[in-house]
Amino acid sequence: MKFAKKKELVFEELTLEQKLGMVLCTNLTAEPTDEGIERILQMIREHRLGAVYVGTKRREEFLKLVHETADYPIITATGNEVGVGPHIYPCVRALGASGYDEEAAYTFGKILGHDARAVGINTVNSPVVDISNVNMRGELSIEVQHN
Repeated sequence: MKFAKKKELVFEELTLEQKLGMVLCTNLTAEPTDEGIERILQMIREHRLGAVYVGTKRREEFLKLVHETADYPIITATGNEVGVGPHIYPCVRALGASGYDEEAAYTFGKILGHDARAVGINTVNSPVVDISNVNMRGELSIEVQHN
């Protein structure tokens, strides 16, 4: 995805409402209504929104809308449950099972960052914590905590 150069917003020139909006992150996930999408796009046009979290459904469509609408650098975030961009990633828990291989973790992060940037995402949030443990009976217990 090619991106046009965005203008810098000058903090001192923003209204109080715009300044407050820059710390907000809204959600474009699942199936938002047309009115909800338009409200978010209007906030972007008015420089009243600092970030948008884009879910996995309709990700490309929503990212395109956000980037076409924003004339300033806006944060675009997503999760990593199924992959970002052209690659499907294995469960992140596999990194922990690798014996804490720092090189593998670094390589995974580098590929993830490259793929995310290529599709217009600059922050990948999830999964936050995947913990696998074996209880006293030898059963695998998986606990997943999302932000």
